[in-house]
Amino acid sequence: MRDDAELLLRSLSEILTAKLSLLRAIRAEETNGRYYLKSEDTDRLAQSIDRCTGLVADTDVLDFDAAAVRASLARVLGVQAGGLHPFLRTVSGSAVEAYLAVQADILEETRALKDGHDRLVEEIESRFRSMENERRSLAALGRVLGIDAIRDPRDPSS
Repeated sequence: MRDDAELLLRSLSEILTAKLSLLRAIRAEETNGRYYLKSEDTDRLAQSIDRCTGLVADTDVLDFDAAAVRASLARVLGVQAGGLHPFLRTVSGSAVEAYLAVQADILEETRALKDGHDRLVEEIESRFRSMENERRSLAALGRVLGIDAIRDPRDPSS
């Protein structure tokens, strides 16, 4: 592989390695989020969600950078951008092996992250439904007891 192409490929691998670190951080933060949800620590859950949002934004920046490097690498190698990965699978070398390994790790981490994220969303939705049912039960009890509405102690207008 030409030196300029190898340099671009190493740069791409570095970007993807940084992305992999962010994906792992997101997964760890979502694990924290599940704990906060189970312990009903809504403040820390909200902070965890905010941190995840920031990490996702950081991965978007890295994806943009990676796309630019991929386009440059494809031009240097004389292949279509969409055919870069299949082309690289036919080439040998340590830079190619490092790239393919980090791509495989990202795919694995993304799958694990999606599964964990889906579970967290289900848990949050389930908790929300449970809270809504509790609110309705309390409102019904309030009507039976002659109380107009269940008031939120944090709401100054109540």
